[in-house]
Amino acid sequence: MEWGPYGIQVNGLVPGLMPHPDLPESILRGLDRAADQGELALRQPALRVGLPRELGWAATLLASPYARFISGHTLVVDGANWQRRALVTPPVNSVREQLGRGPFGQ
Repeated sequence: MEWGPYGIQVNGLVPGLMPHPDLPESILRGLDRAADQGELALRQPALRVGLPRELGWAATLLASPYARFISGHTLVVDGANWQRRALVTPPVNSVREQLGRGPFGQ
């Protein structure tokens, strides 16, 4: 509200799980353990973790002319993980899988 009349947009980015080398060692060990068990991606609604460049792409969008009329928004870049309701995240089962159907295109 304050900055809009001056043409200043204020937005935020909220990253999800995006493993990268700069993570603290304790987090990296936990991610490695989950990856060894094959569970890391299965507990994300997108069935994968994010890539740091995907956060960069979101920032690029918000800084581009395509987002000229977007202000006061917080963009969550986490593959829909924020929509999870449980404290302990069980593996994701897609609706198609629950209906006994395979992935699209089969």
